[in-house]
Amino acid sequence: MTEHTPGPYRVAYDTRIEYGPIVAGKGFCVAVINRSTREWKANALLFAAAPETAKRAHDLANRVMVLEAEKHDLANRVMVLEAEETDMLYEQFILAASAEAEGE
Repeated sequence: MTEHTPGPYRVAYDTRIEYGPIVAGKGFCVAVINRSTREWKANALLFAAAPETAKRAHDLANRVMVLEAEKHDLANRVMVLEAEETDMLYEQFILAASAEAEGE
């Protein structure tokens, strides 16, 4: 993951200027949002949420990898159980066939 200025970020609302900065925890500017558009508040909030969103996406991707590994492990266990069941059924078939042959 590309490094970025650590969050949390907050939107600094200053109505005296046309551009509203977003600042990180230590008070330095990480982005400037143009306040001349209708969407500037939404854009600012979206940008401010970026560090937390990135962390959650990273955590989710890690969880998906764990679940995929667990799914693969379960599939392998099912294959082993199916093979054991097939062996057991084959053995029962052979025993039944032998018993039938001896009875004839």
